[in-house]
This record gives sequence, structure tokens and C-alpha cells, in this order.
Amino acid sequence: MGEADAEARAFGRYLVGVEPPDELIERYRQATARLFPDAASPFDEALVGFAARHPWSTASLDSASALLRRSGRLRSKLLVMAAVLETTPRFADAFLPQSCKRWAL
Repeated sequence: MGEADAEARAFGRYLVGVEPPDELIERYRQATARLFPDAASPFDEALVGFAARHPWSTASLDSASALLRRSGRLRSKLLVMAAVLETTPRFADAFLPQSCKRWAL
């Protein structure tokens, strides 16, 4: 299992609560290879690697990155995984509002 596979599994669990199927892990692998052809900074590499190896930390690292490193590699890769997941029928509902109040229209 490569780094991208570990990232996809950890980030999928964080975003939808279950490990994504192999075809979505492959989509994530292809997307990240295409979108991020250059090496990340050493800090970003360490942050993404830690989150992939220690899935329990992903939520906290995501929250901290939202405040301190909005354009960092961790946030970017989480966004890619969210895009992969939300475009599949199995996980689309996890990204859609469950109910709509009349005042929200």
C-alpha cells in the first residue's frame, strides 16, 4: 500500500466515516498525481504523512490547517478526497443537506 492509498483510506474515513472502496482510492491516487506533480514543502509532506499514518489526528489537523494553512497540501488533498466521494452515488448523500427549512429557501 502506497502513501496515496493510506491517505485515501484515512481521509475517506474522516470525511464519510467508512473506508472508501478500491475504485475511489484509485481515483484519488490519479487525481493527486495529476493535481500535485511537484513535491510539497517538507512541512506539508510531514503533515499529510502524519495524518495518513494516524487517522485519529486528521480532524484536529484539518481544523488547525483551516486556520493556519488554508492553502496547504493537507487541506488540498482533503478537498480532492471530498470531491471524489461526493461525485459517487454511494457517498453523495453525505455531502447534501438532509433537510431544508422553509426560511432557508
